Amino acid sequence: MRILVVDDGDADHLHLQNLLTDGDHEIIRAGDPDRALQAVCEHDIRLVIANWNDSSMGALTLCRDIRQLQRAGYTYYIVATARKHTDHNYELASMSGIDDFLFKPINEFELRMRLDVAERILGYMSRIGMLNRLVTICTYCKRLRDEEEWMQIETVIRHKLGTDFSHGICPECRSRVRAEQTMHEAEQTVGLTPLPRTR
Repeated sequence: MRILVVDDGDADHLHLQNLLTDGDHEIIRAGDPDRALQAVCEHDIRLVIANWNDSSMGALTLCRDIRQLQRAGYTYYIVATARKHTDHNYELASMSGIDDFLFKPINEFELRMRLDVAERILGYMSRIGMLNRLVTICTYCKRLRDEEEWMQIETVIRHKLGTDFSHGICPECRSRVRAEQTMHEAEQTVGLTPLPRTR
């Protein structure tokens, strides 16, 4: 996963970078919120970890700026902080759009759990985005175009969402099929040539 680390030189944050480097992640570093916002605009970044220290609100401002960007996909935002666990701080973070916290000193196990949660939520958001985007469907055969390939609806949804299908028949189609069967049987009984069926 590509992770943007907003690094102000804090010792705990350097420790965080070392822990992330040991994992299977692509790390992009930015020294301040302005460079971080530029990195988000230039790269497909879905996870940001920023340092929220006692003397600066830059991490919260950066999160608000990212939330205002007109871009596809969601960016999960974690702040690493040593600030006290107060209602006021939680309220500030919530109003800024923060998703999660890492409390210093940073623990490797806690970091790994936070990243697992982030990946899971980003996966869900990607699936929801697939359902929200405009889908091209063939007027005649009802196949969907997924990138450059035309596929059955069941195949696309199974591939994108992992959903399995069971097949049934709706009341309207059941009535139509029964009427066609009855007509076909009557035609055979009187020896008439069956008319071509239309769907």
